[in-house]
Amino acid sequence: MNRMLQSFKDKRFRYGSFSTVMVIVAVALFMLVNVVAGQLNVTRDLTREQLFSLSQGSIDIAQGLEADVRIYSLWPTGQEHFMFQRLLEEYATHSHRIAVSNRDPVLHPQFVEQFAQPDEPIAAGSIIVVGPNRHRVVHAADLTTTQFDFNTWQNRLISFDIEPQVTNAINFVVAEDTPVIYRVTGNNEFDLPSAFIQEIEMAGYEIREVNLLANEVPEDADMLLITLPERDWSEEQANRIEDYLRNDGRAMFILGYRPARFPRMDGVLASFGIAAGEYVVIEGNPNYIHSNNPLMLLPDFVSSEITDPLIERAFTPFLVQATPIKTLDLRRTTTRIEPLVRTSNQAYGRSDPEAVAVTRVPQDIDGPFNLAVTVEDTFLMVATNQNFTTRMVVIGAELILDERYNSAWGGANWNFVINSFNWLREEPARVFIPSQSPPAAMPLAMTQGEALRIVAISVIVLPLAFGIIGLVVWLRRRNA
Repeated sequence: MNRMLQSFKDKRFRYGSFSTVMVIVAVALFMLVNVVAGQLNVTRDLTREQLFSLSQGSIDIAQGLEADVRIYSLWPTGQEHFMFQRLLEEYATHSHRIAVSNRDPVLHPQFVEQFAQPDEPIAAGSIIVVGPNRHRVVHAADLTTTQFDFNTWQNRLISFDIEPQVTNAINFVVAEDTPVIYRVTGNNEFDLPSAFIQEIEMAGYEIREVNLLANEVPEDADMLLITLPERDWSEEQANRIEDYLRNDGRAMFILGYRPARFPRMDGVLASFGIAAGEYVVIEGNPNYIHSNNPLMLLPDFVSSEITDPLIERAFTPFLVQATPIKTLDLRRTTTRIEPLVRTSNQAYGRSDPEAVAVTRVPQDIDGPFNLAVTVEDTFLMVATNQNFTTRMVVIGAELILDERYNSAWGGANWNFVINSFNWLREEPARVFIPSQSPPAAMPLAMTQGEALRIVAISVIVLPLAFGIIGLVVWLRRRNA
């Protein structure tokens, strides 16, 4: 008994007891902090990719709402996607105008059916955003982006797209109207990628088609989208497009290199002081090309209302087989033409795209070149005493709409096109809402110059440095 009583007075027992009490107090404090934080809805996103946090663009949109918005997630009870649901709740945290709730599609089938289209059912895991007068369904398949990996022969998760999808849906449901883009068809124009059409719709636009050989430009057209045709326009098509442009018209031309000339299309462009080049652009600066291919260009954005938001985020356009957009000396004095995308000074033009030697030949045309421009022309119609303004964006690379090239360089191409649509309508540039990328989801993208520097450092500089260090150490030990 005495030994037992003595052990309680031992220094080791006192220190051990103190440590035990401190651990218990620390655990109690930790539990208390969690309880209080839960009651006050205080959280902190500690993930490196900020998977549970909204970007500042989404926060600004949520805080600027002037109408009530309800966001419904459609997960079966007990199967809610924790990350997605937490991200949805962030919208309500930043705006009292937004309410978020989950509806079990099994328990509430009639609720889901009222938003479904006959040919487009709504699957579990989807999200419905409801505004004052309209709604938008974000389908479960659109909440993530996957890519087939030829190394594993499986689909690989590239990004979580819930934030850009939901934020754009909020913008859509609170907008008063939906601007309509008419794509000009009838001359074997290439088909638009379905993912690009979805991107346009996410940005709040509706896209339709019009054949101007048989129809006039529709009255509800907010702008025209003109892509490179396989054959020239008819005289009637050219007249209809030019008449539309002269009457407060808005249009985007997405062109490219073509060996044959299209006189009627060229005539419409020339009436606004521009022309598409008769040669393909080859880049001689390795810092401005991709995959050691001088036809795969990584040009610079030129500062403008369209490109400044992209420059701030260090975006780089990825243009393949591009042609210059030239400014003509003969043009109206009221026509303003400003560059948007420009090559390096080492770029040059060649009329034979098959001959892609890195070095120039005497027949090549020296750069730099403008690969995209804005055109604005304001004039007074004397007969009616009205002022008219024409706005155009002309891009010299039709593959800017290709889904592969857009995703290969971070989505810069399509964001540039969407910002151009907004400029045509005299609206602010699009707020870029990034997707949340899982760790190591995206492959490393670099220019040819960066790749050469890494190879030089790893293959030449580092081995040479280690060899010199080893030689110095060996000589010192030998002479010691």
